[in-house]
Amino acid sequence: MPVDLSIIPPVIKRKKSPSLKRWLFFLFIMTVCSGLLVAWLWPTNKENQTMVFWIYAVGVPVLSWLIFFSLRWLIYLVSISLSDGWNHEREKDIADEIQRGQRYLALKGFCVRLPHIVTSGALTEQFMLSQGVVLPAVVNELTQSVDHKAYFSDKGQPVTCRIIKQIQYLLIDEEIQKELLKINNSAVVKVIIQVDSDSILTEDTVKAIDECVGPQVPPHAQIIFSSHFGLTDIDNWLDNEQAIDTLLILSVKIHAEIKNGEGEAAVALIFHSSPENLYLENCIAHIHRPEKFSPEITSDTTGNALLWGKTAIEEINLLWLAGINSEEATGMLFSGSIIDPQSNSLKDNFININNHSGDIGLVTPWLAIILAAGFNSYPSSHLVVSKCSQDASLWCLVVRPVKI
Repeated sequence: MPVDLSIIPPVIKRKKSPSLKRWLFFLFIMTVCSGLLVAWLWPTNKENQTMVFWIYAVGVPVLSWLIFFSLRWLIYLVSISLSDGWNHEREKDIADEIQRGQRYLALKGFCVRLPHIVTSGALTEQFMLSQGVVLPAVVNELTQSVDHKAYFSDKGQPVTCRIIKQIQYLLIDEEIQKELLKINNSAVVKVIIQVDSDSILTEDTVKAIDECVGPQVPPHAQIIFSSHFGLTDIDNWLDNEQAIDTLLILSVKIHAEIKNGEGEAAVALIFHSSPENLYLENCIAHIHRPEKFSPEITSDTTGNALLWGKTAIEEINLLWLAGINSEEATGMLFSGSIIDPQSNSLKDNFININNHSGDIGLVTPWLAIILAAGFNSYPSSHLVVSKCSQDASLWCLVVRPVKI
């Protein structure tokens, strides 16, 4: 279940203590009334200055007042004890939820294939340059207009063959193979194959992809085809880390026709979890729990993501926006819906990935995580805000590269 601190009931305020001033005034009224009543009812043939007279006139009201005041004070102490106990349990629940929210995954390896990138070396640095990575300009043969889109060089081949080819390239990557060979035979391994295509995957295509992936992964790995796998599943995994030890994601976008502003892409990521949530070393980056924005999109979501990432907004080095067009990104940044308006540093220190890669569909959040994780020249945290293609939901998470 996702961590939601807003469902925890509010603090119970302590009730005010009994007012001594009011109770002393009440004692005065009781004493006066008692004295008048005793004097009026006192027999005329008896002396009224005896001890019995004063016991009835003063002693009884004072004793009654002490009993009432003690009961009132006891009720106050009981209410304080109950409210303090409630608030203590509430703080304990909040601490437990925060501890659960601060679980993270280790990114052990990745591979990126973009058609307009010659080399994957220093990929993050290339995206950080304003003109480091740009979508190629292509002349539209029908309209004679200039489109900006990126597709792999094998565009003329069948889509099925192109998908299998890109998955093969991802699996034979040296870094991916190195991490796959380290996996223990007793580990629970899942392979998620995610294909974003305008062509329907037939049973034969799925079988061909399965036969391509099977020999390259551990024999006990579970291979799953899922176009809906996203940050929601990562969030759920962090609540049940024993379910998976190692997760390999193979995400590919291959279309027969690429529209203006779109791009093809293929990425592979290997995530590892630790049930004890120990500090995971020998990894590329720590991927902290993602937080889903509410429909109204407020900076509270960003605050929760920063809390899960154990960092503050001042410690964020870069803001990565993915799956968001330029107009929408500008509106979010300057309206204060993503970050607090006072955090001016991030307004000038953000990168819109879509401006460099184009719209890459289901691959979007995974490429954003890879780019944020790749800047490990010095320890700093990166904030990723990504829109998922599955349901157009907006997510926010902290990526902390591990210094090498």
